[in-house]
Order: sequence, then structure tokens, then C-alpha cells
Amino acid sequence: MNEFNLMFHTLKETLEREPDNVEALEKIWISIEVCRNYEESIALHLGLIDKKPYNSLAWYNLGHAYNFVGEYDRAIDALEYSFLIDPNFESGYLDCAEMCIQQQQYARAYEIYQEALERFGPNEEVIPTMIDALMHLNRKKEALHLALQFLEQDQYNDELLFYVAEIYREKGKHREALKYYDRAIYYNRSMETYHYGIAKTFEALGAFNNAEDAFKEAAYIAPEETLYWAEYAAFLIKRDKPFEAMAVLDEADNDTVGVELDYLRAACLYMTQREEEGFALLEEAVQEDSSYADTFLRLHDRINTCKKLHAMIKYYTEG
Repeated sequence: MNEFNLMFHTLKETLEREPDNVEALEKIWISIEVCRNYEESIALHLGLIDKKPYNSLAWYNLGHAYNFVGEYDRAIDALEYSFLIDPNFESGYLDCAEMCIQQQQYARAYEIYQEALERFGPNEEVIPTMIDALMHLNRKKEALHLALQFLEQDQYNDELLFYVAEIYREKGKHREALKYYDRAIYYNRSMETYHYGIAKTFEALGAFNNAEDAFKEAAYIAPEETLYWAEYAAFLIKRDKPFEAMAVLDEADNDTVGVELDYLRAACLYMTQREEEGFALLEEAVQEDSSYADTFLRLHDRINTCKKLHAMIKYYTEG
């Protein structure tokens, strides 16, 4: 740490004499990341910019420092200045767009990625992110066009195949979706999102055995993610398999927690003649977080037709 502190202060002295010293500006960020002296870094780079306002690397470093202290809007603006000053500074474009994605500023991110694409050409890491931004903006037609366009150049890109599958599934074109999920999984079996997507597609097509296998695979690949266990158990409950769903929830307890799992366990208890236990657990879950209540009621007809369950949920959600 002392070595990096010394490095920071040596480079700082250099930059105070030569604000546009490219080598020093590129090296100083390493010491800043190790020492975590982001506030000092912000003050330094603001001083450099006062002396040399069109110093793209100083703006770039400033943007990253702002990001680490949670000043996200300032971070994005600073990174944007870095590539506005130097239109050939590719890292400025990409890091700014990535930060926009993190802050859910999808339209701004997409525009920046598009500028980078036009200036620097296709980037296999950027294209899927651009498509993801379009998906969040509900611009599915553009997302599909972009994905298919670049699949012609890279037919083995599992991310592009996945996005095409997702768009087709959302459009209700499940057989088309299935083809693309199959190909995505063939090229990369380790992505839980791919297995989850194909599980939902199989379910929509009525291929329930295949769907169950895919839900299980997604949960096993990412056991720390509550979503996949919850979807797996919910699928089994809908298929009138509460005992199997309870076994899945028991497995989930080894790796994750979540109130939705309590709702599902309450459903299993109710459906297996352990109504009082189910009611008690449901009461706790609704008081903790009522956002899953509507989903819970739609799990199975036996749940949805129970007036006592409806009354309990209404009592806690409507006060």
C-alpha cells in the first residue's frame, strides 16, 4: 500500500507540473484503485481540468472517481466529456455507456454505443449490450433486427442467439424461440438465463417434462438466485405436485432466502392438508412483503378458490 501511495503522490506531482502528461494520467489510476483515495483523486483531476479543460484523460479519470463515491450523474457526464473532447477515445464511449446501463439510462447508453459502433466498427462485447438496452426500452423490433443482422456475421454467438429467442418468446412465437434457445445452450450450457428461457418456452408449448428439467437446470446452475428456485417450485405447484415443490424449496434453503419462497412453502402446506401451518406462514409472508400475494393466489385453483386465504391477504394488504 505504501508503494502505491508513493506512486500516487509522485504521479500527482508530475501532473501538477504537466497536466496533460498522458503516461502519468494512464498510470495514476492504478494507484487510486489500490489506495481508494477517490476524494483526493477528484480534487486532483478537477485541478488538472481547470488548467487544461480539454484534457480527455483527466475527464475520464474524474468520471471513474465520481463513480466510486456514488456521484453517478457526474461520473457519466465526465466520461462523456472524455470522448466528446477526443472522438477517437474508445474507452470513454464504452465506459460511459456501461455506466449508463448500470444507472438504467438505457436510451443514453444505446445512443453512445451506436456512436461507438459507427466510429470503431462491430464489437462482439458491445452488440449484446446494445440489444439488451433496446429490450429495456421495449424497442423489440429494432433489437431483433440488430441481433439477426450480427448473427449473420457471428452465428455462434450464444448471447445474440439468446436475445433472438427471448424476443420470439415474448412475441408468442414459441417454436421459433425454441430453436434459438437450443442453439444458445448448445454453445454455452452454463448460463442459467438460457435454461430458464427455454423452460418458460417448453411450459408455454405444454412440454412439461422438458420444462421441469430446464427449470431444475437453471436452479442448479445458479443456486444462490432465488428466482430460479421460486419459478421451479411454482411450476410444480401449478402442475399439482406440492410434495415435489416442497422438496425443491427444501433444497433452495441450502443456498438462498426470499419471501417468495415462504409464499410457495405456504402454498405447498395448504395443498398437502397442513392448512393451519400454511395460513400461519402466509400471514408472516404477507406482513413482510405483500407484493407476491397476487402471484400466490394464481398458483393453483385450490388456492384461488379459498375464501379464507383471500380474506387474510385482503386484511393485510388493504388495512
